[in-house]
Amino acid sequence: MSQDKPFSRKAFIDEPGLTGARWWQDELQADPDPFGRRNALKSMLWIGGGVLSAGLLASLVIDVGGGDDLDMQSAVDALELQREEGWDVGAMNKVLDFPGAVSQDARGQTPDVTTLRSLSSGLAPTQAELKPYYVSTLFQAIIDHNNAALLTQVRPVDTPEMETAFDKARALLSLFHEASSPRDIALVVDLPGPQAVAFAAGLAELFEPVFLFDNWPHPAGVVPSHLVLGAALFHAPLLAESAPVRQRPAPPVFVVDSQRLNPYTDDPDTFDNRYVARLPSAERLKALGVKHVLYINDQAGPELQEADDLNEDFVAYQAAGVDTKLLSLRDFSPAFSEDMAALASGVSDASSQSSAVAPPLRTGVPLIFFYGGSYLSHPAFWGNYGWYSTPRSAHAMPPVRPVSRGADFAPTPRPTVFSSRAVGGAVSGVGKQKPSGFGRVSLSSSYHPSAASYAGGRSGSFGRGVSFGG
Repeated sequence: MSQDKPFSRKAFIDEPGLTGARWWQDELQADPDPFGRRNALKSMLWIGGGVLSAGLLASLVIDVGGGDDLDMQSAVDALELQREEGWDVGAMNKVLDFPGAVSQDARGQTPDVTTLRSLSSGLAPTQAELKPYYVSTLFQAIIDHNNAALLTQVRPVDTPEMETAFDKARALLSLFHEASSPRDIALVVDLPGPQAVAFAAGLAELFEPVFLFDNWPHPAGVVPSHLVLGAALFHAPLLAESAPVRQRPAPPVFVVDSQRLNPYTDDPDTFDNRYVARLPSAERLKALGVKHVLYINDQAGPELQEADDLNEDFVAYQAAGVDTKLLSLRDFSPAFSEDMAALASGVSDASSQSSAVAPPLRTGVPLIFFYGGSYLSHPAFWGNYGWYSTPRSAHAMPPVRPVSRGADFAPTPRPTVFSSRAVGGAVSGVGKQKPSGFGRVSLSSSYHPSAASYAGGRSGSFGRGVSFGG
């Protein structure tokens, strides 16, 4: 940094309680950055270091404690920082890792830059009434003028977990086809991002996907959102093909990334790009004609519940008369080999009455997974959930493998860090949108008169610097 003009202090303030950064602002005005604000700011980042820019000074809070040390601390929204300084702020030399990367999409084509740039518009809902709920933040990262490096790195992603999620979505879709494709239901899919995209693609011939991905990727991000972009790039052709065949009005499937709430501890090598899901209110759901909500996750164990940031939404749905239940995808499993043999041979009258497991699906993908682990127990889904009935549900066998009690689920209020109520614990100032320190970057530095320089630091249980590696 020998080319940079050293910073100097214009005034010394040692009165407790005063705040200010006049010396910093004067220096910026006296010495316009000859290298461009973004590049110069990025060159100042180091592990645990602070990021300071004129656009962020308004949010700085300086704690002056007497003596010769001047500590400056500020918490800024991570996404706002990325929008101002670029998606990879503090980590320009790091390359994204894409486990499961493939060279072609789901239709065997090689995506190009045009395909990437069209994700934001191509994945938007086609129904006007659903467009207001689409959160395109993640897909907008691709077309931001500061993010050319991101555009060159994103690759299609297809993993075994994504394939399983797609196949389980087809199994669920077959049940809705049997129930005459009801329109008064909304699904909320809360799976790890790539699987959530794959699951939405598997449902897309009946349900209109509404993606709610509200962050940007980062090379050191808590949430690996770049993999969601890769999954979307892989499934984009299937999603596009399904749009024109959906009957209207198509029920919505709201798609969120369960990794948005990944645990985080104060770590200068990690960028907190977490966010909260933004679902429609109960009133707006009812205006869409929704009477039932099925929340889908992959939980195991007897204690099933929605994610913390969805609790108040679901409680409000239930209070407004929108029946809300839960489905664990672990309730779908492959059929036993003897079941499949019986299906192939049509051994008995009982099996022939119950074995036609669904109308043909347009993609031609055969069913692999069944509710309760058997094609004979598959239609028992509606017997358990009770919202709709089908000719086969009355004759279905009980599940041959244990299923969860998701059909008995009813959301109940509980204190979380996302509650509008006062909640104890490490988080204070909790509001509906984000708790204090959630999805935010702490900017902290200490002034040392003898060194006439800044030392990077972190502040608070959620504070951290924003440079990540050398």
